[in-house]
Amino acid sequence: MDTDVYRRLQKHLDRLPMGFPQSESGVEMEIIRKLFNPEEAEIACAMDVRPESPIAVAERLGRDPEETREKLMEMSRKGLIFRTERDGETLFSGAAFVVGIYEYQVKRMDKDLAEKKDRYLKEAFFKEWHPKVGASSFSRVMPVGKSITPDLGIKPWEEIRSIVEAQERIAVTDCICRVKAGLLGRPCEKPMETCFAFGAGARFYIENGWAREVSREEALEIIDKCEGEGMVLSPSNAQAPVAMCICCPCCCDVLHSIKRFPKPAMVLNSGFCSEIDPDKCLACETCIERCPMEAIQLSDGSAVVDDGRCIGCGVCVSACPEEAVQLIRREAVVDPPQRIGHLFKQMAVERGKA
Repeated sequence: MDTDVYRRLQKHLDRLPMGFPQSESGVEMEIIRKLFNPEEAEIACAMDVRPESPIAVAERLGRDPEETREKLMEMSRKGLIFRTERDGETLFSGAAFVVGIYEYQVKRMDKDLAEKKDRYLKEAFFKEWHPKVGASSFSRVMPVGKSITPDLGIKPWEEIRSIVEAQERIAVTDCICRVKAGLLGRPCEKPMETCFAFGAGARFYIENGWAREVSREEALEIIDKCEGEGMVLSPSNAQAPVAMCICCPCCCDVLHSIKRFPKPAMVLNSGFCSEIDPDKCLACETCIERCPMEAIQLSDGSAVVDDGRCIGCGVCVSACPEEAVQLIRREAVVDPPQRIGHLFKQMAVERGKA
């Protein structure tokens, strides 16, 4: 019976836009068993991705409403489902494994879960995550602030300051990828507290004690420090993002996944690309060291950009001592969906789950 409910939960999670595909080894079942007890797995299978009342969930499960509410609160505090407030009422919804349940374990992660997640990424998740070039991704890459110039015609969702200043509530927590890397014996020297949640997500993280609330000013100070470290800005792939990671190429699961492709820019539908002026370039190789996609090489005494590999993050632009690198806008780039719900629908269609 337990095995049956856990497999049903795996299939339920796999129907969500980001997916939770089955592996040959069954490591995904090990992860589910570690996180959910059988009762929690049964409830999670019945959860809709749209927020709903405990009464609605209780009716679907044939359970007592008050007991169901208490159980949903407990599950949301463990990061197994999502909780939000609307018109003074507490509502609950199911969560994807990634981005969702896994990230919610940021303060509960142990070495065992880190090892299982690492195995699962390699065995199953990455194989389906980008099934074809141009498939939608939950996250995108935004150029660092120091790489942006007025002639680029930057839109509000392409500039981090505009995004941060539009937020009413901001939470920051540790990077789940760097937490995992540390538990696996690969500690990272980059700043740790670099993952942001906005709005309802921020409230959820703060109330659960997984993150601290920060002002717009402090958020921008953290971002400025990370830009100086050569880290990549990666908000959720919507014009109104709900979260943002600031990624390092040594630990980030997303960057590792994208880097496997011959043309990462085609996977991300990147809006920008770096361009190097050979007359200014002194071949110091600073940009080569900084590039997270190995998109820059030396040729005939100058650095040259492979535009198929460049994801337009701009970390090479801000680091060049001779100001020989600039960002240029790519042609025929599709704007991100307006809201995250639109992105999820698009992803579901692409995975054949709509």
